[in-house]
Amino acid sequence: MIQVAVCDDQKLFSFSVKSILDKVIDKYHMDVDVHVYSCGTRMLEDFEKGLFFDIIFLDIFMGTSNGYEVAQKLRETNRSSKIVFLTSTKDYVFEGYNVDASGYLLKPYQEEELESIFMKLVKSLKVAVSKTMVIDYKGTITKLELSDIEFFESRDHMVIVHVGNETYSFYGKINVLDQEYSKYDFFRCHRSYLINIFKIDKIIGNDIVTKSNKRVPVSRSQIKKLKELFNM
Repeated sequence: MIQVAVCDDQKLFSFSVKSILDKVIDKYHMDVDVHVYSCGTRMLEDFEKGLFFDIIFLDIFMGTSNGYEVAQKLRETNRSSKIVFLTSTKDYVFEGYNVDASGYLLKPYQEEELESIFMKLVKSLKVAVSKTMVIDYKGTITKLELSDIEFFESRDHMVIVHVGNETYSFYGKINVLDQEYSKYDFFRCHRSYLINIFKIDKIIGNDIVTKSNKRVPVSRSQIKKLKELFNM
């Protein structure tokens, strides 16, 4: 389900946006949940509790908070949400680049404008969703791009995800990951390892050396298949 937040201190505008979105959602039979907030602080509180928003319609000028500052705070831990600023002026257009804004809607906006930008973002999400994974471990939710992952490691009923010099853990089975992500260029090089072939720097003996200089073992049964992938 796609999660959408509408944040505007003027309830007339926020519920107007929600009403238009609801029409679009019904029109295309979409699985979308729309949350309405009258201040950025409440929205950030829900986000910190684990509610991830795929798309955020955010008013720039609010009584108790500045929408641009709310976006900056959000971007400290979340780079993937699509943010659309709602505003009556273009003065903050350039600041929007600093928080990777996906667009602006100038008040008063037409229903067609809102529908157009919403559908554009939904389509981009459908492409992105298939290339990301979400990890939920001990109350912490992390969204990772598959292209950033070097390899998965199975250890003591846990899966450890290696992303450069960082690691993330969750309870899972590497067999399930193999079935799900092999179509995205992940190769089962060992019973305990699943590697992103684009993160392979070189092969030394029965070891893979990743681009971050980590070593990943390759089983004897898989070394031939791996070399065939690289025409070795």
